[in-house]
Amino acid sequence: MAGFEVDKYSSARATLPYVLSGVCRQWRGIVLNTAHLWTYIGSRSQGKGYDYLDLALRRSRSAPLHIVIDAEGWAPSLYDIEPMFAVLTKAAYCLQRVHIVLPRTFDAHQVTAFLDMSTPMLRDVAIICIDNEGVTPPDADFTILPSPSSASHEWQILQDPSKRHVLDMKSTGGRTSALLSPSGSAVRSLREFRFLIGEEMSFSDVWDVLALMPSLESLECCEDFDPEDGGNIRRYSRTAPPQKLDMPNLKHLCLSAFCAGMFAEVAHLLPLQALTYLHMYEWSIADMRAILAFVPASVTTVYFSPPDGVVDAECVALLSPLTHLEHLTLVAEDAILVSFFDELSRTAAWPCLGELYMCGGGDLSETAARSLMSFVQDRRSIQGSHSSLASLRVMVDDLEEPEWLLPAIEKRGWLMEEEGQNVL
Repeated sequence: MAGFEVDKYSSARATLPYVLSGVCRQWRGIVLNTAHLWTYIGSRSQGKGYDYLDLALRRSRSAPLHIVIDAEGWAPSLYDIEPMFAVLTKAAYCLQRVHIVLPRTFDAHQVTAFLDMSTPMLRDVAIICIDNEGVTPPDADFTILPSPSSASHEWQILQDPSKRHVLDMKSTGGRTSALLSPSGSAVRSLREFRFLIGEEMSFSDVWDVLALMPSLESLECCEDFDPEDGGNIRRYSRTAPPQKLDMPNLKHLCLSAFCAGMFAEVAHLLPLQALTYLHMYEWSIADMRAILAFVPASVTTVYFSPPDGVVDAECVALLSPLTHLEHLTLVAEDAILVSFFDELSRTAAWPCLGELYMCGGGDLSETAARSLMSFVQDRRSIQGSHSSLASLRVMVDDLEEPEWLLPAIEKRGWLMEEEGQNVL
């Protein structure tokens, strides 16, 4: 899972309205009456944080706010930190972007109270904890919480030992836990969620966290530990959760192999009815069959990496129920066999397929390459007779393929556009 970046404090942006207001009396009057000049509110000095924040908040009126607080090196005392975050809570309605850096020793409960308030403009929140020496952990995790109107933001959760809250952020030398109450409206309106599951979580804990998020449109789950070294989640999965997850708008699902195994036994309780995108990385064949049995045929985009690294005829059989498939990424770490293309030609699977992207470092033999060319030509001929179907385009990237293949694909006009590759 990719990490997130926290905004760096910009002294130039934070001091701009003060500099402009000092030019002359006329400029000062204009600056003081221009609310948007005061919407970037940053603080890096412990002694001045509250004063600057309070003044800028008053002058920004009701304009959307961008808050950056860099508390690196601040003393753990709440001498001026507590009132500063109390001001944030009062301005919750106008908050649009909030990025905060905290010492690991700081009581993070003081920071997130504003998330339980009404925050209709809030687009994202990033919170990072650093260690006592001011070193940012290389694998630090952030929280990104959107407002109901936001459609593209993320939030990472690790584990919930107390069950009173649903967020536990990683930091060097320990963890800063219990940052967010599940009663907050930001949780219920969350659209995209990246779930980094902690080793000590039970399956019921995982299910309880997901049950808090009925508005999810995108869910990605991955474990924060090496499954080979332990973890107690799988044994909990044998006890079925009490009810089906209520996520009627879930369209994007991405599961690691471990998480797919965890959910496979309760696939009938997963909210899969609206899915359009499915990411399957090295799922076992058994887990794949269990989950795909409840995946609708309307899925249009699939990212698929077989567990043994071999793409063959069996892969066609596994995915053939997805009759509306339009975009397919195949990750072949070992090989793409001729049987895959032969089976595609024989069964005419995925009639709507418009983009086929193949990668992964595996082998695409001379025979398989010729079978690919034959399949694409036949499929495009069939699609050409149906005006509603897009003609198939392909890309071979990072495979051991014959030198002639890509030039031949490009010469025939079958090569995927660059924008198409970004879709997958």
